[in-house]
Amino acid sequence: MATTDSDTHNVDRPLEWFDDERMNFMMSAFPSNREVNCAHWDSKMNFWKQCILRYCQHHHHIDMNRNQLKSILTRNGRQPLGLNLIIDHMLSSNQLIPTSEFQSSSMWIRYLKKSVTWFQNYFIGPPSTTNQWIVLPVIKVE
Repeated sequence: MATTDSDTHNVDRPLEWFDDERMNFMMSAFPSNREVNCAHWDSKMNFWKQCILRYCQHHHHIDMNRNQLKSILTRNGRQPLGLNLIIDHMLSSNQLIPTSEFQSSSMWIRYLKKSVTWFQNYFIGPPSTTNQWIVLPVIKVE
């Protein structure tokens, strides 16, 4: 097992995070076409989505932006080469929702009623940019 960056959040990391060989694979680019090797592509995508969700759940983050994602997914100075693809996939599957869309939708009312206290503690301030997203599975869990 290898050590990671000066990351103090190791408790929210999957076991693979500490395996250099496995992480070299995870940090590499996704195949250009999912159909070339579906299992390889799906495994990598699921790994990164779980890293994001585990981090957000553990640290009670319901919103995230690109810079925060880069920071939490950095290991030994490297970031996943497929970060844009990961974000696009999570957006298309409604795991990430632009903050502006979330606030204007009926989902806002439903989830706000479910977790008013949690929102008050963790959702501070207005949306900052168009690259700010709500991590919807975290809201559902909280």
